[in-house]
Amino acid sequence: LAEADKRPPIVTEGWLLRAYCDLATERQNGGLIPITKIWDYADRYGLGELFIAQIQQLDRDHVARMEDASKQKTNNRTRN
Repeated sequence: LAEADKRPPIVTEGWLLRAYCDLATERQNGGLIPITKIWDYADRYGLGELFIAQIQQLDRDHVARMEDASKQKTNNRTRN
């Protein structure tokens, strides 16, 4: 592997969000990111359990917000 592929860029504080955005492309049918994809990413870049927990929390929060927004949109349609 090239040096750039061995670790995600950690130069800026946004590296975790960039990792999350990369992993979000693995999402299927709007559900959660498969844990196996998170594990693969963590293994590839030598990241530990804290990284996995942070990504899972970001993902749960994102999915919950999307579900809430969808429900609110549906409720607004039924009121009109």
